[in-house]
This record gives sequence, C-alpha cells and structure tokens, in this order.
Amino acid sequence: MNLQFYKPNAKGTGTACSFWRDERDNSFWASMIRQDSATTKTFGKNKDNPKKNVKTKFQAVEVGGIIDAIERNAEYKGYHKSKNQELSFFFKPYSKQGEQLGFSFSINRTDIEDTTDKQSYLIGFYYPEATLLKNYLQTILQDSFRVAFNKGSSEKKPTQSKNTKDEYDF
Repeated sequence: MNLQFYKPNAKGTGTACSFWRDERDNSFWASMIRQDSATTKTFGKNKDNPKKNVKTKFQAVEVGGIIDAIERNAEYKGYHKSKNQELSFFFKPYSKQGEQLGFSFSINRTDIEDTTDKQSYLIGFYYPEATLLKNYLQTILQDSFRVAFNKGSSEKKPTQSKNTKDEYDF
C-alpha cells in the first residue's frame, strides 16, 4: 500500500506525491510528479517523463527524521548523490502571511552530467494530511522492523557477550 496526495490547481502547476515501502527489499520511497494539464487537472502523462517526476529512496533514519519534524514542528533535510543525479529534500513547517498552515515537502534534483538540468518539486500538507503522513510513515517503519526481526529470528543468533553491565562506557 502506498500513500498518495494529489494537489492539482487551475494554473496547471500542481504536484502529486506518493510514499511507500517496497516489500521486495524492505526499502522506503517517495515520488513527486508534476501536473500535466490545467484543464483536466491530471498527472498521468508525466508518469514516464524524467523531466516531470522524481523518485527518491529513503533510509529508515530519514523516515524517522520526517516523523520527528512533524512531531516537533521542525525542519528535516537530507541529501543524496548517485552517479546520475544529486537530490536534496526538505520537510519543514509551512507558513503563509505569518500563520503556519502545515508542512511542505520539496525535492530538488540536479543532473550530474548537465548541471543546468535542475528540477524542483514542492507539495504542501495541511495539518490533517501531515498527521496522516506521520501515522503512515510510523506504520511502514514498524513493518520494516517486523520484517527484519522475523528474518533475523530465523537465522542463528549470536552468542551473548561476557561483558557485564558495569563494563560499558554508557
């Protein structure tokens, strides 16, 4: 199951966003896609256009960072670099005219071979949507732990260290 948000607008500049956990490798993902038409307010034509959509893989700690940003009303940001692209993402409080309305999520992508090829994607989440996102992310994070735990419990467990509690530095 994935969680999707659609934010079309009359100008044709809207964004759709999805979050999901890939069960095949227990990884976390997010994608954003630009609206393809102002008249129909749809997104489907941009699904296969690499200049109109972006996808990024998150580590578990980054999923935790987004959850933490929502809980603490703070900003969380990250950076990924691969052989083809650089991505930066930001999840932070969103305010308009001095009043916080929720949170915004943005992903900025730069092509490694052509640094003039830059794309930015932005979507806003009102408080109820941010609550939904937080609960979804907590659920897929717990699901990933469950999968990892079940996989680990079927393997031979390491023997316990002979150190006593008093020998630890923390």
